[in-house]
Amino acid sequence: MPRLFFLFIFSIFSLFADDFDAIYQATATSDPSALVEGCVNAITGGVNLSATDVVINGKEPLSFERSYVNVIYHPWQMKIQSNSNEDLIFAKAGWSYLQHTKACFVDDKPTRLDIYDPNGGLLRFKYKRFEREEKEKERDFQQRKKTEVIELPFYEGYRAGYVNTSRQAINARSNIKNTRAIMHGDRDVLVIRPDGTKSCYHRDKGGKTSYHLTHDELLNGNKIHYYYDKFKNVIEIKTTNPSSSKEYSKINFSYEHPNIKCISKCEKDHRYRYDFELQTKDSRKFTFKYTTKKVWVSNTEKNDDDPPFFILENINSKKYFEKITYHDRVVGFYPLLKDYIFPNERKCKFKYYFRGNKNPEVGGIEILSGDDPREKRVSALYGYFGKNKDNYSEAITHRFFYDKTASLDKNSGSTRVEDALGNLTIYHYSDRFRLERVQNYQRGIPTPYNQQVFIWGPKEDVQEGFLYWQIFFDKNNAIKAKRNVYDNRGNVLHEILYGNISGKSEEFFSLDSNSVPIVDNLEQNTKSFSYTPNDLLKTELHQNGLLIEHSYHNNNITGSTTDLPSTKFVYYNNEIKQRTFYKYDNDNILIKQIHDDGSSVDENDLKNVTRRLITKIKPRDAEPYGLPDILEEYYWNFDERREELLRKEKYVYSPTYKVIKKTIFDANDEEKYTLEFDYDENDNLIFEKDAIGRTCQYQYDINNNKTYEKDVLGKETFFVYDLCNRLIEKRFIYNGKTYLEEYEYDKKHNKISQKDSKGNLTLFTPDAAGNIVETRLLSKIEETFGNEEDLINYFSYDGLSRQIEKTDALGYATKTEYNIFDKPTLITYPDGTKEENIYNLDGPLNTHIDQEGNQAKYEYDYKQRVISKKIYSPKNDFLQEESFKYNAFDLISKTDTAGNITKYSYDRAGRKTKEEFFSKDGQILSKKELFYDPLGFVEKEIEADIFVVIYVRDDIGRVKEKLNQNINGTLLSQIKYEYDDHDNKKEIKTYVTIVEEKDGGKIKRTQEVTEKRLHDIFGRLIKTIDPNGKEANIIYDDFYKNSLGETVKQKKLENALQQKIITTYDILDRGKVIEHLNPHGKTVAFEEKFYDLIGNLTRQVSSLYSDFE
Repeated sequence: MPRLFFLFIFSIFSLFADDFDAIYQATATSDPSALVEGCVNAITGGVNLSATDVVINGKEPLSFERSYVNVIYHPWQMKIQSNSNEDLIFAKAGWSYLQHTKACFVDDKPTRLDIYDPNGGLLRFKYKRFEREEKEKERDFQQRKKTEVIELPFYEGYRAGYVNTSRQAINARSNIKNTRAIMHGDRDVLVIRPDGTKSCYHRDKGGKTSYHLTHDELLNGNKIHYYYDKFKNVIEIKTTNPSSSKEYSKINFSYEHPNIKCISKCEKDHRYRYDFELQTKDSRKFTFKYTTKKVWVSNTEKNDDDPPFFILENINSKKYFEKITYHDRVVGFYPLLKDYIFPNERKCKFKYYFRGNKNPEVGGIEILSGDDPREKRVSALYGYFGKNKDNYSEAITHRFFYDKTASLDKNSGSTRVEDALGNLTIYHYSDRFRLERVQNYQRGIPTPYNQQVFIWGPKEDVQEGFLYWQIFFDKNNAIKAKRNVYDNRGNVLHEILYGNISGKSEEFFSLDSNSVPIVDNLEQNTKSFSYTPNDLLKTELHQNGLLIEHSYHNNNITGSTTDLPSTKFVYYNNEIKQRTFYKYDNDNILIKQIHDDGSSVDENDLKNVTRRLITKIKPRDAEPYGLPDILEEYYWNFDERREELLRKEKYVYSPTYKVIKKTIFDANDEEKYTLEFDYDENDNLIFEKDAIGRTCQYQYDINNNKTYEKDVLGKETFFVYDLCNRLIEKRFIYNGKTYLEEYEYDKKHNKISQKDSKGNLTLFTPDAAGNIVETRLLSKIEETFGNEEDLINYFSYDGLSRQIEKTDALGYATKTEYNIFDKPTLITYPDGTKEENIYNLDGPLNTHIDQEGNQAKYEYDYKQRVISKKIYSPKNDFLQEESFKYNAFDLISKTDTAGNITKYSYDRAGRKTKEEFFSKDGQILSKKELFYDPLGFVEKEIEADIFVVIYVRDDIGRVKEKLNQNINGTLLSQIKYEYDDHDNKKEIKTYVTIVEEKDGGKIKRTQEVTEKRLHDIFGRLIKTIDPNGKEANIIYDDFYKNSLGETVKQKKLENALQQKIITTYDILDRGKVIEHLNPHGKTVAFEEKFYDLIGNLTRQVSSLYSDFE
């Protein structure tokens, strides 16, 4: 019986091939919008997980990624043949890794070659076998088998289920339909990926054997090499420079049982045949352990004759562990993922619709037949909530109801998803498994609070699966639409946004019978693009006429075009406004970048150039190859026609290629300081030292949550997380007192409460979209006349989660309306006055109308910088104007409303060197010149050609000494500063010149006057010592109990005369009671302040007392 069962499965495979392609594409490469919690596909009901276990840094990084896809549609998917009965795509029960390293020959009708995209998409090509033609000589046939070049056509089933939004960026370089497969004889296949990567596959034998990936040639010129053992297991992957002479990063694999060929009867000692260890170039190790599960052919019978499934059970590294459990008693299917367990009991659970099970997690829906399409789809997601592994509960976070399941080209479908709080999302999808509408409902409300509509390219069209329209709704009203116009390769030629842009258009618009917006009278914002022959962005044209043009570097070895930028020109009115040039070495590593405001496409033509900034990078010629060794910043000195150094950095790297030392050199090429960093084995920052030697330390838990921080003052902060990795405690100790903040969340991870260090609790109420609709302070607040009131604020949002109304604790409501760019167009205040904004169609503000009706109208340059601001009265009478002028980089003049002009000058490095203020008649009123030290900080200012201020700074720019001189260099005054580790001034020394008469004459002497200050770890001033040595002390009690029993802050200030001012605050940190005491401790003045519920001071009671006994 079992054997017949499998034969039946194989016999129907070809009948459902198109269905499988569509379902697989919809599951493995789905639009992110269809994924619930990033792991369950609402269209197919399948689980789609992806994990990046390790990233190996380097000039060309490498990563190892796993994916899990359970394509639940037909039982034949349990086993899918590739090149032989012993090599099964689904042998690992849905888990896959390195799938793209193999091109599988499939002996089906038609014969085809299955190739995986590196991101998981399955590509199928019709395969042409080499067969000897009639009358062809054997020698000619063999020669043709070696040399003939044949491009393989796509297997047409790929279109169904495909969408061009699965990889976020929408362009031809992410469109898997642009993949090409070219046979070079019988042994080699060249696959050209959409992004231009050339993947070279080879097989040692012909016939029905599969091909294996030998190397990738990336578009940037670098290569990825793949090496195999004799059993064709991947044993090494490494990235190199274009000539393969320098190794950038590497992963090695070792296998417990490298010969993993399935046999008809699997003995127990083959149980771990898929176990392997991954080791990175920096010696990190990860082990992957599998176990076996037999196929259940009934509720009581397993199939012991056929090979089992090999399921991934756990992943281990030195300090990390993941465990996976499965529903293994699944009839006619591989085991389905059940629990995914992370370190410290972080885990999630999946449940499914099973036949013969009442499925209580979804209200007792019973699956009675294997024909029920809901069978084996996810029924519920579970989360584990609690503070720690000893105190937690399991709860359902999402329930899935498949109200209508789609069939390919027959009928559409819909899925309801209910979250942990009872809110609903309904996914509507087409008969080709593409999202058509997503509706979101607040619990208990029958109409959606928002929805999105998706319109795709038509069936059987070359643009099928391209997203044409995305329409956003506020409740049931269309409010915003985005239209993409493509070329046939999938590049976006025009991106058009429709809706109310100016603020004066209608907020909502209508759709036609096909749900397409009627755009005739709609405002629109358009960006247009063009592309190079290999689908790289060539030009981008903005609505205001700004044009950006790109060109790309040619590979120094092959001469082919890379995706590395060569030039970037910014045009306006057909004139180049800014230019950027890029230069590369023979390994295609960036070594020079030039940015200026020239007007020619020729880099050497300096016509109209006023500023040229140059960055030079020297790549390392030792491990780690290719990473920056030295970075230098220059500017072009036009007077001397040479480059002038501004700054230099030199780097030292860790074994994981993270920068651990950065040495800074100044403009004189003198070493100034070194920044230091250290990281744990997960590349989390654990130590840093700044330019003046201050250090910070950090620690993390096994899940990479920061648990400890020690700042430059030695303040230690501890962080605690719950089982969902959400911060629930933040704690530090100061002066023997514990400062504790606590947080709570709902099952959707919205923060619902926050308790501050004084114990005051604030509650937050989120809506279905996670927007806060109410904040409530549980402690009572005293209002104007001392009555205790609740402090509650209310908020309302539209369907795009924009706050449209705020009602404060006094019941005053402020309403706001927005345009499609989420900019406010109308604000209505509680008193009925209004503030209005009108926008240009390219985005910036055109007119602002204040509450009195005055108008401010703006004009802009090509970079959307304000060049004019004109003020008009409510009757439209012109009142005044400000204007602004710019060069390509900076503001160069400003004319105020009185006609006075401020002019700004800059040096060739872009630093402001002069600021001049002129009257409207052109008379200079003030002038200030600035000069810079070798680290780029201001070191001297000259005002009005009379006064000179000289600054002496430390390496982070803090002023250590300030000297005031006249233009002749005579010292007028001098101040020196010392700082604490939080950059607060702790000592100020002022040098005062005193003139004394002595022996009938006058003499000058300099007297040092010192003021000292001390701050606490919060940066608050707690002590001052004046030049006469008189002390004033400030003592903070952050846990003072007031007369109402509330914990509040109290500040006591005592001056040198022992007079005291005691300020007691309320729970909102507002000054409440201020008491003045004489040196004997007697009250001489007393103030009590009262506020309304929105913080306005409304009443103050002041009392004065006699100072006599």
